[in-house]
Amino acid sequence: FKMIDTSGKGGFGSVFYAKSTVSKERIAVKKMPHATDKEIQQNLDEVYFLRRLRHPNVVSFSAAYTIRDEIWVVMEFMEGGTLAEAVRICT
Repeated sequence: FKMIDTSGKGGFGSVFYAKSTVSKERIAVKKMPHATDKEIQQNLDEVYFLRRLRHPNVVSFSAAYTIRDEIWVVMEFMEGGTLAEAVRICT
């Protein structure tokens, strides 16, 4: 992956706008700490959930990788900002 820019940061990690070096498509890469037992369990729960969820209003999951003490979750890139920004604008 070629990381292009930081797209957002939340309580569980940072999301980066990236491009696949293989397919050249735009993707989002969520990097989360993956060192403590609690982090590992939360991350695996998220990956498990995203792998099985297929809904037009939820970003598509592509893959997950463990890189040193992080897990990288590769997802569909959605333009328009973060969920928190959308909630702030719409409420």
